[in-house]
Formats: sequence, structure tokens, C-alpha cells
Amino acid sequence: MISRRCVIRRCFGEELLHWLKRGSAASICNLILGLLFWLAPWLAVIARNRALDVLRKRKPQTEIDETTVSVEPDLAADADRTRVAEKVRSTLKQMPAAQRSALEMAYFEGYSHSEISQKTGEPLGTIKTRIRTGLIMLRKAVEIT
Repeated sequence: MISRRCVIRRCFGEELLHWLKRGSAASICNLILGLLFWLAPWLAVIARNRALDVLRKRKPQTEIDETTVSVEPDLAADADRTRVAEKVRSTLKQMPAAQRSALEMAYFEGYSHSEISQKTGEPLGTIKTRIRTGLIMLRKAVEIT
């Protein structure tokens, strides 16, 4: 009974009693394996935390001043972006003034559709239609490129 109170799990206490009566090596192995089964997750967490502590205390291998980062310019991507930007600018210039104004207010100045409607004094549906039509025109212009 004392062994049952001293050991965390009841099954371990029973195994300990059995081992004390018989004293065989197999019983000792079973007891140790049973304890390891329950202690392994706890030990793994302890080991992980200790490893993280060691890594945090370690000094960097190279100084930050010594590190050189080289970035090669992507000329093809830059050319594509420039071409698309030019196409967007030319499409915006071809749009009717009211449509261009609604798009600029929405996407460059950050106004909501209802704010644009209040500023221009036009119905909300008209503003939404102008913005949608303008976006469709811009999408078509960019897809062609």
C-alpha cells in the first residue's frame, strides 16, 4: 500500500509491488519503460526549452556590419512595370473626365464611393457605375499589353 501512495500512477505501484515480490530483471525493465512512457513528453519539453535557451545566449557568428546583401536588378520586370504604368496613364487620359475623376478619388485619394457621391453631388449608383466601367477599361488595356 505504501508503494501505491508513493508512485504517481496506480499501475506503477502495482508493478513495483510485483517487482519487490519477484525481483526479476524483466519486471524492472517494464517498470522503467512504463515510467519513461509517462515522462518522455515532459522530458522532451524540458530538452527543447533548454536548447532554445542555449541558442538565445549564443552570440551571432558574424557581425551585422560584415554581412553584404547583393540584389541583382530585374530589368525585365522593371520594363514590364513601366510598360503597364504607361498603358494605365494613357487609358486614364482617354477616359471621360467624370469617370477619371471618380477613379482618381477612389483609388488615389482614398475616398469611399459614398464620399465621392457627396463631394460630386451625383447619385451613388452613377459613381459606382463609373468606377466599375473605368476598372473594366483599365483591365482590358493591361491584358492587351
